[in-house]
Amino acid sequence: MKKQDKIYDAAVLECRPENSDSEAFLLRLDLGRNDFLADAGQFIALSPGSATSVMPRPFTIVEASGSELSILFRVAGKNTEAYSRLEEGDRIQVFGPQGMGISFDPKIQKCIFIGGGIGGAALVAPVQKAKSEGREVMVYLGAKKKSQLAGMSFFAKLGVDVKTITETDSEKIGFVTDLLEETLRNDGGASQVIACGPKFMLRRVSEICKKYGNACLVIVEEMMACGMGACKGCAIFGGEDGKEVKHVCSDGPTFDAYWIDWEKFAPLPGLIRVTEKEAPAEVDFTCHLGPLTLKYPFLNASGTLDLTALEDGSVDTKGIGAIVVKGLSLYERRGNAAPRVCETPSGMLNSIGLEYIGIDRFLKEALPRLLEFGIPIIVNINGESQAEYQELAVRLAGTGIAALEVNISCPNVKKGGIAFGTDPLMAGEVTAGVKRVADVPVIVKLSPNVSDIRVIARAVEDAGADIISLINTLIGLVIDIKTCRPKLANIFGGLSGPAIRPVAMRMVRQVFETVSVPTIGMGGNENGYTAAEFMMAGATATALGTSGFADRRIFKKAIGQLGEVAINNGFSATRQLVGCMIKE
Repeated sequence: MKKQDKIYDAAVLECRPENSDSEAFLLRLDLGRNDFLADAGQFIALSPGSATSVMPRPFTIVEASGSELSILFRVAGKNTEAYSRLEEGDRIQVFGPQGMGISFDPKIQKCIFIGGGIGGAALVAPVQKAKSEGREVMVYLGAKKKSQLAGMSFFAKLGVDVKTITETDSEKIGFVTDLLEETLRNDGGASQVIACGPKFMLRRVSEICKKYGNACLVIVEEMMACGMGACKGCAIFGGEDGKEVKHVCSDGPTFDAYWIDWEKFAPLPGLIRVTEKEAPAEVDFTCHLGPLTLKYPFLNASGTLDLTALEDGSVDTKGIGAIVVKGLSLYERRGNAAPRVCETPSGMLNSIGLEYIGIDRFLKEALPRLLEFGIPIIVNINGESQAEYQELAVRLAGTGIAALEVNISCPNVKKGGIAFGTDPLMAGEVTAGVKRVADVPVIVKLSPNVSDIRVIARAVEDAGADIISLINTLIGLVIDIKTCRPKLANIFGGLSGPAIRPVAMRMVRQVFETVSVPTIGMGGNENGYTAAEFMMAGATATALGTSGFADRRIFKKAIGQLGEVAINNGFSATRQLVGCMIKE
């Protein structure tokens, strides 16, 4: 028999910072029905706030009465940013309550609650329940800074005295686990500890409680896909052998700390994070890309930056290591019929068809002006035959360019590229032919539209490629349901943007483990942080493409972000990030 409907079309009553100096947002909702019954420790899920997200976002219930519900959250991504902009009267779907309520040890009357950052929000309802059961309550909250403490206004309403500690700006400096250990030293195991916060904090809490013989419950967070027990995505392992499996959304979110296998749930970082004092004073961004040495490990993806934009100031080139020109052919191309582009969830589908000036006009009109920028110029070449690729390489010899990028991977040109890029024999022959006549390093750009990209990578390496770039766009289709026609005149197009990044990252890693030549990683690269991912996967340099359309200062910003990642990992040079992904 179907139980009570757990889907609510809620109206926003208010959305504001919890306090004037707080980074935590309070969201109050009117569920429209009075049948919402939740136990302390349960959570709700909100429908995604971002149009590109497919997973609901879970939040612990802070307060629920009648048809009203309150949660606290911190802006940490696109969805929470969207929630923070909700206004009175806006509507949002609420799913819940989900999860199991918290149960305290009936033999222990003293409870110590430990919250880290936004984790303090998850303790409000359990603290209220403990007080209602007549238990003695202590609450300790910690965060990097005071503004990140959450739940303070609710604890004040409950009449609970909260001890706080921060890493930077409070009367007591340190970690909330320091307060816990100070207390447990003289506790004799008499108290039960209930904690919520970052995984590593919870692991430390568990270790401290085990050391002093205290019972310990942890309220955990894990990535959820459905949030209702259907997909089994939020698995957590534990038990004596670490092989028992439970699920945060249905069995949790509260677990006995001693049941959890912490090595699986919160493995310690493989790289040592450094403090500000230990961080290198400067970061070296020099990129040694095989025979090429670039000032920065950033390029633009071919087809996303042109001479006009460079000259008229439409793009800020600070932070770019090399400029990659649009696909160059022997002859001028008009490109495919319009429409040529359409937006997709987290991406863009394009079928430009390599519209560009031919080699004659490029050498006469474009290249001299490109060289004036003083930035290495890489020319992307494409042809309909092996002979055309070779002729382009001959014509470009001695012109002052830094390298050739051999495009054997364009997905929306009917002749040439796509065939060469999907056949290892042909890919190798084109590479060898260009290598024989080129006087600069040869980069070969690979297609993701193959069954095993490693086979193609080996073929072009064996044929003499100095560098491999990957990936080009994935073949896609979008249909207009009003007209029953494809949204692109060419029917199919190349999909770019953040949606393809996991595919690109996987292929970059596979190629890194297969060949010895350096790689340039691209495909859904958005900023310096995602560039760091590509480099950790094995890319020596990375390219930014579609993302530069919306952010014209992307290279300058990306350099700062990449340097930040290097420093946080204790590196003095960004090249130390290359291939540092830990697989264990």
